[in-house]
Amino acid sequence: MNDFCLFACSDEYKLLNGLEFIRITQNLCQQLGVILKYMDYAFAEDELDLSKTETVINSESMHQLDRILSETTVTELSLWSDNEASGKPPFVHLNSEFRDTETDNYKYACIYFSMKLLENWSMEKLFSSMRDLLTSLNSLGRLDYVLITTMKTFLPQTDFRGIFTPGLNQGDALNLAMWERKFIYRKKNLRGLYWGNLLNSRHLTQIINKKELLDTLERLGCLYTPINGDDLFFMFPSSKLSAPSRGLIEAFLKKYDLLMEPDKEARDDVNRYFVLGS
Repeated sequence: MNDFCLFACSDEYKLLNGLEFIRITQNLCQQLGVILKYMDYAFAEDELDLSKTETVINSESMHQLDRILSETTVTELSLWSDNEASGKPPFVHLNSEFRDTETDNYKYACIYFSMKLLENWSMEKLFSSMRDLLTSLNSLGRLDYVLITTMKTFLPQTDFRGIFTPGLNQGDALNLAMWERKFIYRKKNLRGLYWGNLLNSRHLTQIINKKELLDTLERLGCLYTPINGDDLFFMFPSSKLSAPSRGLIEAFLKKYDLLMEPDKEARDDVNRYFVLGS
């Protein structure tokens, strides 16, 4: 089974706005016909532990979270629609994590849910919903990179943490290794070409002929819209990108040096992963 997955980066995300994250996710859940029930959060000195602070979402827990956010540093907030142990799909998860490195501050929101929830959605309805969702997330912090894709159900919670899991194929493992080494360049280069993609203003300044890009997107049946005035968000008509469509856009992006490419270190990481996993 696959999950729909939206991943959005912003250096400006602050979990002081955690209640707004909850409101945004609740709004999406209403559209999908599910109820956001539980939340958990982690403090700066802790890893997320779903047994320590897990609570039902209600007025009391919201007031408590509001107080906690004003008094201490919360680095991660997770929300979901139902306990995974119940076996009742879908599992909806919003993950906002502050990740500090020597060179960059990596903050993101990740929202994923069962693709079954979209069975009766038209592409136009989905695109409109994602446009509104990105606009809301952008109000919490200027988005600098967004991708929308589908993944095996267990992957989103590990992929965006940079965790190699059993069962990754060569291509997925190499993409993850590349991302871990090059995510600091996301404002200049894209991780790859996905079902949905956000080109920020810096990406767009690298493109000399923007009309050529828009003409190509229209020819391929893609939907696109500005976000925050200066950024361009577009989605392909289907999550399964055809080889000709992918090839056209990838060639365009490569012409302007907009795609990340795996280096020797990333390939070495993948070789070690397969050796250790064999």
